[in-house]
Amino acid sequence: MTNTSVALPRAKSTEDLIRATRGRAEAAEIQRRARVTLGFHYKPERSDAEFARTLEGFARALSDLPGWAVQGGFDDADRTIARRPSPAEVRMLAQRRLQPITDELARRRKAQEEREAEQRAQREGRCSAEEAARILASKGFTPKRFGQVATRPMAASVEELDIDAGAAPQPHWSQTVAYDSPEMEALRAARKANPLMRAGMGQGEGSA
Repeated sequence: MTNTSVALPRAKSTEDLIRATRGRAEAAEIQRRARVTLGFHYKPERSDAEFARTLEGFARALSDLPGWAVQGGFDDADRTIARRPSPAEVRMLAQRRLQPITDELARRRKAQEEREAEQRAQREGRCSAEEAARILASKGFTPKRFGQVATRPMAASVEELDIDAGAAPQPHWSQTVAYDSPEMEALRAARKANPLMRAGMGQGEGSA
């Protein structure tokens, strides 16, 4: 088993990091290392067959991990566990040795995916979320403006959106012209030509 742990993962190439995760510990080497670690602690009276099964348990628990991580797991167990460690405990320590590398690989994969997504967006004529927000803000579509739209959904212009919420409501134009003005005549004619409006005013077919 060769101790090839990768220190400072961010300083290493992706190829080196991947290579460090691919090796697998050999069962014979795991059992040899387990025998050394278990020998540091009190050995209860048990048969050779029982002890062999214990060593096999370590091999089964650790054989899917890189050899250097398994070695580090046993080293950490020797330093931190004041009794005979279990296969599960050594596995947890070995995985802890491996985690900085797998975390760094995951970080690099995510960064690569984000770069590729941004490149696709640029090729397709789309922009990033940050650029879209900047463009909207330059046109006046700020969070404040969106809030105004939410509170005044019937506004017909930007000027109406900017009216102070506490100000007196502005009268409709029909309230500012004379009853017999051309504008009001046109409005009444349009209402009479609309069947729904006539029905609402009690002037539908059959009405007086």
